[in-house]
Amino acid sequence: MSSPPLLPFWASLFFGLFQIKWFFWSMDLFPEAFVANGKMDSKSWLYKIIIKLTYASTPDLLIALGPKQSDYICQHYKTPPPSVILPCGVFKDYQQDSTLPDWKKADGKIYFGYCGNIGAPHSAEFLKEFISLFNPEIHHLVLALYGPKAIEVIEFAKNRKGVTLLENVPRNQLYYIDLHLVSLYPKFNHTAVPSKAISSICTGGSVLFYGSEEADTWYMLQEASWLINFNQDLRNQLASFLQNVTIEKIASKRKSALFLSEKLHLMKIEAYEKIASHLV
Repeated sequence: MSSPPLLPFWASLFFGLFQIKWFFWSMDLFPEAFVANGKMDSKSWLYKIIIKLTYASTPDLLIALGPKQSDYICQHYKTPPPSVILPCGVFKDYQQDSTLPDWKKADGKIYFGYCGNIGAPHSAEFLKEFISLFNPEIHHLVLALYGPKAIEVIEFAKNRKGVTLLENVPRNQLYYIDLHLVSLYPKFNHTAVPSKAISSICTGGSVLFYGSEEADTWYMLQEASWLINFNQDLRNQLASFLQNVTIEKIASKRKSALFLSEKLHLMKIEAYEKIASHLV
Protein backbone atom coordinates (compact mmCIF):
# COMPACT_ATOMS: atom_id res chain seq x y z
CA MET A 1 0.00 0.00 0.00
CA SER A 2 1.07 3.59 -0.52
CA SER A 3 0.46 4.46 3.11
CA PRO A 4 2.16 4.77 5.62
CA PRO A 5 4.50 7.30 3.99
CA LEU A 6 7.43 5.99 1.93
CA LEU A 7 6.32 2.36 2.11
CA PRO A 8 6.25 2.21 -1.75
CA PHE A 9 9.78 3.64 -1.80
CA TRP A 10 11.12 0.69 0.20
CA ALA A 11 8.84 -1.82 -1.55
CA SER A 12 10.15 -0.71 -4.94
CA LEU A 13 13.75 -1.12 -3.81
CA PHE A 14 13.25 -4.46 -2.06
CA PHE A 15 10.93 -6.19 -4.53
CA GLY A 16 12.86 -4.84 -7.51
CA LEU A 17 16.20 -5.99 -6.11
CA PHE A 18 15.00 -9.53 -5.37
CA GLN A 19 12.63 -9.70 -8.37
CA ILE A 20 9.63 -10.55 -6.18
CA LYS A 21 6.12 -10.37 -7.62
CA TRP A 22 4.21 -7.52 -6.02
CA PHE A 23 1.02 -5.46 -6.31
CA PHE A 24 0.85 -1.73 -5.59
CA TRP A 25 -2.38 -0.61 -3.88
CA SER A 26 -2.45 3.20 -4.04
CA MET A 27 -4.14 5.19 -1.31
CA ASP A 28 -2.65 8.57 -0.29
CA LEU A 29 0.51 9.02 -2.36
CA PHE A 30 3.91 9.85 -0.90
CA PRO A 31 6.22 11.66 -1.44
CA GLU A 32 3.73 13.62 -3.59
CA ALA A 33 1.60 14.51 -0.56
CA PHE A 34 4.65 15.99 1.17
CA VAL A 35 4.95 18.45 -1.71
CA ALA A 36 1.22 19.21 -1.75
CA ASN A 37 1.14 20.14 1.94
CA GLY A 38 4.35 22.14 1.73
CA LYS A 39 6.64 19.82 3.69
CA MET A 40 8.94 19.16 0.75
CA ASP A 41 10.04 21.08 -2.34
CA SER A 42 9.44 19.29 -5.65
CA LYS A 43 12.65 20.83 -6.98
CA SER A 44 14.82 19.54 -4.14
CA TRP A 45 17.38 16.82 -4.82
CA LEU A 46 15.91 14.71 -2.01
CA TYR A 47 12.43 14.71 -3.53
CA LYS A 48 13.78 13.90 -6.99
CA ILE A 49 15.71 10.91 -5.64
CA ILE A 50 12.77 9.58 -3.60
CA ILE A 51 10.24 9.95 -6.42
CA LYS A 52 12.59 8.29 -8.91
CA LEU A 53 13.27 5.30 -6.68
CA THR A 54 9.61 5.00 -5.63
CA TYR A 55 8.67 4.28 -9.23
CA ALA A 56 11.89 2.51 -10.26
CA SER A 57 10.43 -1.00 -9.92
CA THR A 58 7.24 -1.69 -11.84
CA PRO A 59 4.62 -3.67 -9.89
CA ASP A 60 2.86 -6.64 -11.45
CA LEU A 61 -0.48 -4.94 -10.80
CA LEU A 62 -1.60 -1.44 -9.83
CA ILE A 63 -4.74 -1.19 -7.69
CA ALA A 64 -5.84 2.45 -7.95
CA LEU A 65 -8.65 4.43 -6.34
CA GLY A 66 -9.82 5.96 -9.60
CA PRO A 67 -9.04 6.26 -13.32
CA LYS A 68 -7.34 9.64 -12.95
CA GLN A 69 -5.08 8.40 -10.17
CA SER A 70 -4.27 5.32 -12.22
CA ASP A 71 -3.23 7.47 -15.20
CA TYR A 72 -1.10 9.67 -12.95
CA ILE A 73 0.76 6.75 -11.39
CA CYS A 74 1.25 4.83 -14.63
CA GLN A 75 2.97 7.77 -16.31
CA HIS A 76 5.77 7.47 -13.75
CA TYR A 77 6.79 4.00 -14.93
CA LYS A 78 8.83 3.27 -18.03
CA THR A 79 6.46 0.39 -18.71
CA PRO A 80 3.00 1.04 -17.20
CA PRO A 81 1.68 -1.92 -15.19
CA PRO A 82 -1.77 -3.44 -15.72
CA SER A 83 -4.23 -1.71 -13.41
CA VAL A 84 -7.63 -2.15 -11.79
CA ILE A 85 -9.84 0.49 -10.21
CA LEU A 86 -10.93 -0.20 -6.63
CA PRO A 87 -12.69 2.90 -5.27
CA CYS A 88 -12.50 3.54 -1.54
CA GLY A 89 -15.64 4.17 0.53
CA VAL A 90 -18.04 1.89 -1.35
CA PHE A 91 -20.49 -0.10 0.71
CA LYS A 92 -23.63 -2.08 -0.10
CA ASP A 93 -27.05 -2.57 1.50
CA TYR A 94 -27.14 0.77 3.28
CA GLN A 95 -29.76 0.79 6.04
CA GLN A 96 -31.14 4.21 6.95
CA ASP A 97 -32.53 4.97 10.40
CA SER A 98 -36.33 4.74 10.22
CA THR A 99 -36.60 7.44 12.87
CA LEU A 100 -36.01 11.05 11.88
CA PRO A 101 -32.80 12.28 13.60
CA ASP A 102 -33.12 15.05 16.20
CA TRP A 103 -31.30 17.47 13.92
CA LYS A 104 -33.63 16.86 10.98
CA LYS A 105 -36.99 18.62 10.86
CA ALA A 106 -39.91 18.10 8.50
CA ASP A 107 -39.63 21.75 7.47
CA GLY A 108 -39.15 21.43 3.71
CA LYS A 109 -35.66 22.91 3.89
CA ILE A 110 -32.66 21.63 1.96
CA TYR A 111 -30.24 19.94 4.37
CA PHE A 112 -26.57 20.34 3.55
CA GLY A 113 -23.86 18.56 5.48
CA TYR A 114 -20.13 18.24 5.95
CA CYS A 115 -19.42 15.15 8.03
CA GLY A 116 -15.83 14.06 8.40
CA ASN A 117 -12.23 15.16 8.29
CA ILE A 118 -11.22 18.63 7.20
CA GLY A 119 -7.45 18.62 6.83
CA ALA A 120 -4.71 19.90 4.53
CA PRO A 121 -6.32 18.63 1.29
CA HIS A 122 -9.64 20.33 2.11
CA SER A 123 -10.80 23.93 1.94
CA ALA A 124 -11.95 25.70 5.10
CA GLU A 125 -12.58 28.78 2.94
CA PHE A 126 -15.18 26.84 0.96
CA LEU A 127 -17.16 25.99 4.11
CA LYS A 128 -16.86 29.49 5.57
CA GLU A 129 -17.99 31.06 2.31
CA PHE A 130 -20.91 28.65 2.18
CA ILE A 131 -21.90 29.58 5.74
CA SER A 132 -21.77 33.28 4.82
CA LEU A 133 -24.03 32.83 1.80
CA PHE A 134 -26.64 30.15 2.53
CA ASN A 135 -30.20 31.21 3.40
CA PRO A 136 -31.31 29.74 6.77
CA GLU A 137 -34.94 30.32 5.83
CA ILE A 138 -34.76 27.61 3.16
CA HIS A 139 -31.43 25.89 3.90
CA HIS A 140 -29.94 24.09 6.89
CA LEU A 141 -26.31 23.06 7.42
CA VAL A 142 -25.13 20.13 9.54
CA LEU A 143 -21.45 20.13 10.54
CA ALA A 144 -19.72 17.16 12.16
CA LEU A 145 -16.05 18.01 11.78
CA TYR A 146 -12.69 16.75 12.93
CA GLY A 147 -9.15 17.37 11.75
CA PRO A 148 -6.65 20.26 11.68
CA LYS A 149 -9.08 22.86 10.26
CA ALA A 150 -12.15 21.81 12.26
CA ILE A 151 -11.80 24.37 15.08
CA GLU A 152 -11.42 27.23 12.59
CA VAL A 153 -14.67 26.34 10.84
CA ILE A 154 -16.57 25.52 14.04
CA GLU A 155 -15.66 28.90 15.57
CA PHE A 156 -16.85 30.62 12.39
CA ALA A 157 -20.12 28.65 12.39
CA LYS A 158 -20.95 29.05 16.09
CA ASN A 159 -24.25 30.81 16.85
CA ARG A 160 -25.09 31.05 13.16
CA LYS A 161 -28.76 30.63 12.37
CA GLY A 162 -29.47 27.45 10.40
CA VAL A 163 -26.30 25.62 11.50
CA THR A 164 -26.27 22.45 13.62
CA LEU A 165 -22.94 21.38 15.14
CA LEU A 166 -22.61 17.70 15.99
CA GLU A 167 -19.87 15.40 17.24
CA ASN A 168 -20.66 12.94 14.45
CA VAL A 169 -23.47 11.73 12.22
CA PRO A 170 -23.96 7.93 12.32
CA ARG A 171 -23.86 6.23 8.95
CA ASN A 172 -27.53 5.21 9.19
CA GLN A 173 -28.50 8.91 9.45
CA LEU A 174 -26.50 10.18 6.47
CA TYR A 175 -29.48 9.60 4.17
CA TYR A 176 -31.22 12.56 5.78
CA ILE A 177 -28.60 14.94 4.41
CA ASP A 178 -29.74 16.02 0.95
CA LEU A 179 -26.43 17.34 -0.28
CA HIS A 180 -22.92 16.69 1.04
CA LEU A 181 -20.20 19.33 0.81
CA VAL A 182 -16.83 18.01 -0.35
CA SER A 183 -13.62 19.83 -1.23
CA LEU A 184 -10.19 18.91 -2.53
CA TYR A 185 -7.45 21.33 -3.50
CA PRO A 186 -6.24 20.54 -7.05
CA LYS A 187 -2.67 20.16 -5.80
CA PHE A 188 -3.92 17.09 -3.91
CA ASN A 189 -5.56 15.53 -7.00
CA HIS A 190 -4.48 11.88 -7.24
CA THR A 191 -2.64 12.04 -3.90
CA ALA A 192 -5.55 12.02 -1.42
CA VAL A 193 -8.23 9.36 -0.89
CA PRO A 194 -11.68 10.57 -2.10
CA SER A 195 -13.62 8.20 0.14
CA LYS A 196 -15.97 10.74 1.77
CA ALA A 197 -17.68 11.70 -1.48
CA ILE A 198 -18.13 8.08 -2.53
CA SER A 199 -19.60 7.13 0.84
CA SER A 200 -22.02 10.06 0.54
CA ILE A 201 -23.22 8.72 -2.82
CA CYS A 202 -23.62 5.23 -1.35
CA THR A 203 -25.99 6.62 1.31
CA GLY A 204 -28.22 8.08 -1.39
CA GLY A 205 -27.01 11.65 -1.11
CA SER A 206 -25.82 14.12 -3.72
CA VAL A 207 -22.52 16.06 -3.64
CA LEU A 208 -21.42 19.65 -4.05
CA PHE A 209 -17.73 19.38 -4.92
CA TYR A 210 -15.27 22.25 -4.68
CA GLY A 211 -12.21 21.29 -6.71
CA SER A 212 -11.18 20.65 -10.30
CA GLU A 213 -12.54 18.53 -13.12
CA GLU A 214 -9.31 16.50 -13.07
CA ALA A 215 -10.07 15.03 -9.66
CA ASP A 216 -11.44 11.48 -9.50
CA THR A 217 -14.10 12.84 -7.14
CA TRP A 218 -15.67 14.75 -10.02
CA TYR A 219 -14.67 12.38 -12.81
CA MET A 220 -16.36 9.40 -11.15
CA LEU A 221 -19.30 11.06 -9.37
CA GLN A 222 -20.47 13.90 -11.61
CA GLU A 223 -23.78 12.19 -12.42
CA ALA A 224 -24.88 12.83 -8.84
CA SER A 225 -22.87 15.99 -8.16
CA TRP A 226 -22.40 19.69 -8.81
CA LEU A 227 -19.02 21.31 -9.34
CA ILE A 228 -17.75 24.54 -7.83
CA ASN A 229 -14.66 25.08 -9.95
CA PHE A 230 -11.52 25.92 -7.99
CA ASN A 231 -10.21 27.98 -10.91
CA GLN A 232 -13.19 30.34 -10.88
CA ASP A 233 -14.54 32.82 -8.35
CA LEU A 234 -15.70 30.86 -5.30
CA ARG A 235 -18.18 33.36 -3.89
CA ASN A 236 -19.94 34.05 -7.19
CA GLN A 237 -20.28 30.34 -7.99
CA LEU A 238 -21.66 29.52 -4.54
CA ALA A 239 -24.09 32.43 -4.61
CA SER A 240 -25.39 31.33 -8.01
CA PHE A 241 -25.69 27.72 -6.92
CA LEU A 242 -27.57 28.53 -3.71
CA GLN A 243 -29.92 30.81 -5.60
CA ASN A 244 -30.80 28.17 -8.18
CA VAL A 245 -30.67 24.83 -6.35
CA THR A 246 -34.05 23.31 -5.51
CA ILE A 247 -35.41 20.24 -3.76
CA GLU A 248 -36.49 18.92 -7.16
CA LYS A 249 -33.02 19.28 -8.67
CA ILE A 250 -31.46 17.57 -5.67
CA ALA A 251 -34.03 14.76 -5.86
CA SER A 252 -32.95 14.14 -9.46
CA LYS A 253 -29.29 13.97 -8.42
CA ARG A 254 -30.15 11.66 -5.52
CA LYS A 255 -31.95 9.37 -7.94
CA SER A 256 -28.78 9.27 -10.04
CA ALA A 257 -26.82 8.49 -6.88
CA LEU A 258 -28.76 5.23 -6.45
CA PHE A 259 -27.70 4.04 -9.91
CA LEU A 260 -24.16 5.33 -9.41
CA SER A 261 -23.90 3.50 -6.09
CA GLU A 262 -24.75 0.23 -7.81
CA LYS A 263 -22.22 0.99 -10.55
CA LEU A 264 -19.51 1.58 -7.93
CA HIS A 265 -20.41 -1.66 -6.18
CA LEU A 266 -20.05 -3.60 -9.44
CA MET A 267 -16.74 -1.86 -10.06
CA LYS A 268 -15.58 -3.05 -6.65
CA ILE A 269 -16.61 -6.67 -7.37
CA GLU A 270 -14.89 -6.61 -10.77
CA ALA A 271 -11.73 -5.25 -9.17
CA TYR A 272 -11.65 -8.12 -6.66
CA GLU A 273 -12.09 -10.62 -9.49
CA LYS A 274 -9.26 -9.09 -11.51
CA ILE A 275 -6.98 -9.01 -8.48
CA ALA A 276 -7.75 -12.67 -7.83
CA SER A 277 -6.91 -13.57 -11.42
CA HIS A 278 -3.48 -11.93 -11.06
CA LEU A 279 -2.74 -13.94 -7.92
CA VAL A 280 -2.50 -17.19 -9.86
